[in-house]
Amino acid sequence: NNWSLLGFQVTQNMRLRVDMYTMDGLMVAQLFDGIAAPNVNHTLDIHANELESGMYQVRLSSNQYLVVKKLLVTE
Repeated sequence: NNWSLLGFQVTQNMRLRVDMYTMDGLMVAQLFDGIAAPNVNHTLDIHANELESGMYQVRLSSNQYLVVKKLLVTE
């Protein structure tokens, strides 16, 4: 596919940032930076056709936690 869908849900109103990095730690995209409402299914489209093939890290971070997911992009 040319895109991937990332979904997340938070339990309280919080400022959240979602960034994508190469495995070398280079930030390639800022996907979200704002307030995430609680108990809402938030979704973000990741357009993979703009990325080189390889493994990427998607980092969801707030003041309270950090979650890292991996995304594999192939041609």
